Amino acid sequence: MNCGECVYGCTDVVLRTTLQKFGVEVTYADTTNLESVEAAIKENTKLIYFESLTNPTMELTDIAAISKLAHEKGILVAVDNTFTPPPEVYPLKEGADIVLHSCTKYINGHGDVISGAIIGSTELITPIRKGVTSKICGTTPSPFNSFLLLRGLQTMELCMARHCENGMAFATLG
Repeated sequence: MNCGECVYGCTDVVLRTTLQKFGVEVTYADTTNLESVEAAIKENTKLIYFESLTNPTMELTDIAAISKLAHEKGILVAVDNTFTPPPEVYPLKEGADIVLHSCTKYINGHGDVISGAIIGSTELITPIRKGVTSKICGTTPSPFNSFLLLRGLQTMELCMARHCENGMAFATLG
């Protein structure tokens, strides 16, 4: 597995400790540099994982370029799109195979739900749904948490527009 050098701290812990217990080898690369990603690919690489906009350094990765490179080599691409959810970025349209979201952040928008989502083709998602880890981790939200997520989705587009306006205003300060 290849992974971006900059990922959310808890993700990094899972990659460096938990997955290694299951024999998963993780190679890190600067995903903002396509040559670095290509150089990190090994014969046993099955997946390239990165964040579309990294946490905490806010580096942007070219999803389409990495997806093209990966698919030429028969490698899947998984993108954590937590910081750039729709309507901002659509990784599946850019060629990614799997998209992950922490719904706790922008999708919920109110900070009162702990939830996540994995999006992809039926072929890729079914084994995840049927796997023992999803049964242990509890992938079915309660009705109330589902209500809270739906409430957040009602204003998500407006909130994301305001986030973008504020970000641009801050970025262009003098």
